[in-house]
Amino acid sequence: MGNERKICDYNILNVTGHEKPVEFLKNSFHRGRMPSGLLFHGRHNIGKRFVATAFAASVLCEDYALYERRSDAAFSSSDDHADAVGGGLNFCGKCPSCIGVLNGTSQNLMLVEPSGSSIKIDNIHKIGSFLSLTPYYQGYRFIIIDEASTMTTAAANAL
Repeated sequence: MGNERKICDYNILNVTGHEKPVEFLKNSFHRGRMPSGLLFHGRHNIGKRFVATAFAASVLCEDYALYERRSDAAFSSSDDHADAVGGGLNFCGKCPSCIGVLNGTSQNLMLVEPSGSSIKIDNIHKIGSFLSLTPYYQGYRFIIIDEASTMTTAAANAL
């Protein structure tokens, strides 16, 4: 029991040391202007994958989907309500979408990791298949390529 993390610990607002990227993600989310791709880079074990996964869970959460897109006026005029839902980047951890993201079975999230010591071209080809499917919920798809620096030349070129 001591090693278990509570789902609320995965809240993107609990992230420390990544204030600027989290603020960018929060603003993009609120304004409905999310980029089609993001690159998180830095030293090992600083929370890049954590931030990416928490952001995906926040966007895909069914309970907070109502607050997904708000105009700038609504964003600035409803700060009390935004705070009530974790600044708009929060997730319940209980809906099917959150559970799928947190346990790695979400149909809207694909995690690409090294097979052995590198990410091979076969791993990258699976991305195309994943993207060809209709998003299951919310219209968003997330692909997290963990340890992208380990891609083989062929995999990087295929991307």
